[in-house]
Amino acid sequence: RIGMIAARIHRVGESGRFVARRRFSADAWVRRATAALRAGPLLPTGPLGRRWVEASERIADAADARLTGLRTIRLHGDLHRGNLLLHDGVLQVLDLDDAVTGPAVQDLWLSLPGEPGERERALRVLLAGYERFRPFDRRELAALDVLPAMRRIHYAAWVSRRWDDPLFPRTFPHYAEPAFWEREVLELEGIARGLSPRPVATGGPEVAEDAAPASLEDDPYREELTNADYFWDLDDDDDGSADK
Repeated sequence: RIGMIAARIHRVGESGRFVARRRFSADAWVRRATAALRAGPLLPTGPLGRRWVEASERIADAADARLTGLRTIRLHGDLHRGNLLLHDGVLQVLDLDDAVTGPAVQDLWLSLPGEPGERERALRVLLAGYERFRPFDRRELAALDVLPAMRRIHYAAWVSRRWDDPLFPRTFPHYAEPAFWEREVLELEGIARGLSPRPVATGGPEVAEDAAPASLEDDPYREELTNADYFWDLDDDDDGSADK
């Protein structure tokens, strides 16, 4: 269902352009975010700060290689499971505060699990639902290895920019601890080391070329679908008979 609802959002998104919204890019999510961290109160100075900057530079370059040339559309921008509400059997989307222009994959990866085996299978099911409503360019899958790091850097900068708000030190006290930044730097360095300088060939890092075609049959939670599964604005008195 997440794939289907994302595709419906993207069908609307590709029909026009934002007047005043950011574009998802390595410059906005990594380079400018790192500059804000360096100018802010949280990122440590000295060797640890320099290691963060060096890792972020490698991540930004890898992101450029993966994102350049991809089609961009209007996106939800923060389509993780916490922004989805299942109400009376209908999946609804919340929180468009982070709407942005970018490639479709930026709205898809946040719903994937972290374990590689589960991730590949979940991706196939997600795309099966997505492609019921909109084609998906498999070249975008090459960005899956860099998107989590981009979000990590962007989020850290978001916290740093708002540190003067008393709510933020109370909510994120660990951001003021050197041990937190040591862990973050080690994580970013590990991601950066694993990134190839060029994007992975078409087919992506998660879907092998000889993999079986994506199918909703792979989903153990699949139920018989009706119009209510496809259209959250369906009138309650429609029994879905058009599907049958």
